[in-house]
Amino acid sequence: MAANEPTSGHYRTLFLAFVLSKAVLVAIAAGSQVGPTYDTSTSLLSLSLNTNASSSAIRNAVAGARPDDHLLTRLTSWDAVYFLKAAERGYLFEQEWAFGSALPMCISLLHRALTPLGITNPSLVDPAHVLPLLGVAITNTCHFLSSLVLYQLGVRVCADATWALVAALLHLFSPAGMFLVAPFQESPFALLSFLGWWLLVKSCYCSSAKSHSSSSSSTSYSLSQDVLTLLAGVSFGLATLFRSNGLLNGIPLALDFLRTLYNLVEDVGPTPGGSGSAVAASTTAAHARRLVVLGLSGMTAAAGSLVPQVLAYRMYCTGAGAAGSTNVRPWCVKLVPSIYNFVQQHYW
Repeated sequence: MAANEPTSGHYRTLFLAFVLSKAVLVAIAAGSQVGPTYDTSTSLLSLSLNTNASSSAIRNAVAGARPDDHLLTRLTSWDAVYFLKAAERGYLFEQEWAFGSALPMCISLLHRALTPLGITNPSLVDPAHVLPLLGVAITNTCHFLSSLVLYQLGVRVCADATWALVAALLHLFSPAGMFLVAPFQESPFALLSFLGWWLLVKSCYCSSAKSHSSSSSSTSYSLSQDVLTLLAGVSFGLATLFRSNGLLNGIPLALDFLRTLYNLVEDVGPTPGGSGSAVAASTTAAHARRLVVLGLSGMTAAAGSLVPQVLAYRMYCTGAGAAGSTNVRPWCVKLVPSIYNFVQQHYW
């Protein structure tokens, strides 16, 4: 078998490496239970997620009494508290908009899907553990899948399955560590980003195959290339819903858009008549269609960042919070009203 082809042995290696890396991280989290937690907000989260929690238990947690410590407590600290609370009841406070809505949405949707099946029945799972468990399941599943996609991407780009395996293994043993085990958004973000790049690279291969198979000198783009480019934009947009810096994934789309626009402008310039006019017209049409595809793909990628901003603006800056009201938020009257920038500066 050629060195640039994936092998079943590589997939087994990735799975075993995934299990090993998670076992080490879970052991570290379990071992941390011997000491006190620095972030005690997790105890309040556990009680708030448990509808059967007594008022005395809540008072003890607020007073600083040590709650029942378990592995999930150590995995649901810091930002994970915000993600799980948002999954439980949506955004309630302004500062919660600093955290992407995609992970809470996934946890909430999965919870709703499993509830009719009885999997989340209180007799089977402690109500306080359901959302944390779902968050952990999503994070770890996405981490493993992202390593597989990265492996496939490496095979495409490097044309060497061995180097692709090395890259995927390094991703599995990433220094991010516990962020790839606990309910954080890094793993889903990585999965969708890698998937978008894989789709984009595959679309380039479609273009290369099309140009080699065509005997015409005109530029042409296949339908499969356009579809893959659009799907890449969707994947980048979903990634940006998890982390706003996913917007950077759209850079190659923007560059390709500018290059295609330049080619289109060159095409519509003065050209001599004759037999070449039909070829020029065909090339112009191909560039125009490609420009539309790249524009749609780029806008889809950007939507992952813009849509949450629009929703927040409608919530806080229109209606009761509209301009002229005494309750208007400071960021609503900015030239670029971004709740994310305001929350980062004001609260964090």
